[in-house]
Amino acid sequence: MIAFEKYLLLSTFLLLIIFLIIDKWKPSILFGGSSILLLSFGIITPTEFLSGFANESIITIFLLLALTSILNEYFNISYLFNNYLKNVNTTKGYLLKMGAGVSVLSSFINNTPIVAMLLPMVYEGGKKRNISPSLLLIPLSYITVLGGMITVIGTSTNLVLNGLIVSKGLEPLQSLDYFVPGVLVTIIGVLFISLMGYKLLPKNKDVISEAKANLKEYIVETEIEANSKLIGKSVIEAGLRNLDGIFLIEIIRNNSVISPVEPNEVLQGNDRLFFVGETDKIINLINVERGLLFPQKSHDKQNQGLEIVETVIPANSELVGRSLKEFQFRDKYDAAVIAIHRNGERVRGKIGEVILDKGDLLMLSVGKNFNTKQKFDTNFYLISILKRAKQISKQKKYIIQVCTAFFLLLTLLGLIKFFVFLVLILTVFTVLGYIDFEQLKKQLNLELFSVLGCSIAISTAIVNSSLTKDLEILISKMIDLNNPSYSIILIYFITVFITSFITNTATVAIIFPIGYALIAASGINPNAIFLAISFGASCCFLTPIGYQTNLMVQGPGNYKFVDYFKLGIPLTIIYSTLVLTWIIYYYL
Repeated sequence: MIAFEKYLLLSTFLLLIIFLIIDKWKPSILFGGSSILLLSFGIITPTEFLSGFANESIITIFLLLALTSILNEYFNISYLFNNYLKNVNTTKGYLLKMGAGVSVLSSFINNTPIVAMLLPMVYEGGKKRNISPSLLLIPLSYITVLGGMITVIGTSTNLVLNGLIVSKGLEPLQSLDYFVPGVLVTIIGVLFISLMGYKLLPKNKDVISEAKANLKEYIVETEIEANSKLIGKSVIEAGLRNLDGIFLIEIIRNNSVISPVEPNEVLQGNDRLFFVGETDKIINLINVERGLLFPQKSHDKQNQGLEIVETVIPANSELVGRSLKEFQFRDKYDAAVIAIHRNGERVRGKIGEVILDKGDLLMLSVGKNFNTKQKFDTNFYLISILKRAKQISKQKKYIIQVCTAFFLLLTLLGLIKFFVFLVLILTVFTVLGYIDFEQLKKQLNLELFSVLGCSIAISTAIVNSSLTKDLEILISKMIDLNNPSYSIILIYFITVFITSFITNTATVAIIFPIGYALIAASGINPNAIFLAISFGASCCFLTPIGYQTNLMVQGPGNYKFVDYFKLGIPLTIIYSTLVLTWIIYYYL
């Protein structure tokens, strides 16, 4: 590799890390732009670029996401889990039982869908037991991370690392490599969180219940007089469209509800008009001459008419970085946003023009088509609605159970790969008519797919370059290669530091070339280094941005940045001590 290409690769790699930490652009843009730059200069070959997207471990992630969605649609894991917890009433008891169940689920099902499925149940379950949701939601996120480390398929981080390992012709890590350390950190971690750790969390006010109890801060009702000049005019002709800081969300006419309100809706006498947004600005609309007044007697919006739904925006949502108006949110989902909460505070300003961010909590007023339009959508996750599973015939359910057991047995016996197992199970669902291809299309998140594929291509380019040799020399000078324990501890804590600020999968892609060079320089058992990287990348307990599920619970739990730190520091110490002790004891 000529000097120019080497320095270009190094510069691209360092800038990628810096911009990921700055978090100004989406990871898909950064990884995609970096890989395309390297491709255009011939540093990455077309084969290397495409190999990341065809990687078995990457495809496995999406098959798991699709299967999880189908299982919840027809077997409703969250509903079953709610019954599992119905007789528990104390905070400690709830956390212990929830922790046991969640850790088992997350060892086989990807972490993000687990939190998406259980977030509404845990949120509502806590309120029913007079337990503040803020005592339960960070634990829910952290426990899914702990449980995900029990197996190689429990988290996408492990699968991405395996993809990188296989790309270098090495033997991938197996679930048995994760089992003992994974079980250790899960059991001890769940006990710590349930018995002591939750006390470090604040008992925050329930943002959603508080908002529902004070709807007048969000919604203002007006009435059109019988002789108003507005009668016979459409909403847009009456000047009630594109208002400053407020918008018309609903009309009640003769006890019937019109929502959402179309621009061409013709106004009638005695119509009740409901506006949301910066409701203090509604006074500018009230005009006796115009014939729009405050009613003498208001409707009770807590008991009739308006249905409020709460949602949270995940990190990989198409909504991030865009406004509601730009996204055409109202038309796409048959829902209007009443309020936006960010970092525990209500976002002020014209709702339709607010640039949305990951972790934002949206309060929606939904129309009759909302459930159909948002079905399978991954741009936001519901917090307050629990769906019951669709009915499935006993005969077909029996076929699914028998096929699953048979294919699983073949997998455990090593006769087929786990990838093949997933393909076969999804094929059974397809043949039985339980695959919605519109659903599968939505599960294929192009943002995530781009990050995963490009990250493997960039890591492969670094490992194949002379930079790896330079890293070996640098590592040899900096590290006492006669003390492998030090090397493992160092690579582990470098990984922990980076994963606290960027996504786990991005962390693995960045650290893998360093770990690969360390193995070549020191001769340490590769599994020891790879497990240190894997567990280090999943040690994401210090910040809300360390992992997607941490962000998902931030809005509903009304958490501040420091709340993650308070519980995260002792949990990180416990987790790290257990992991490093096991790796050093078993592999050295």
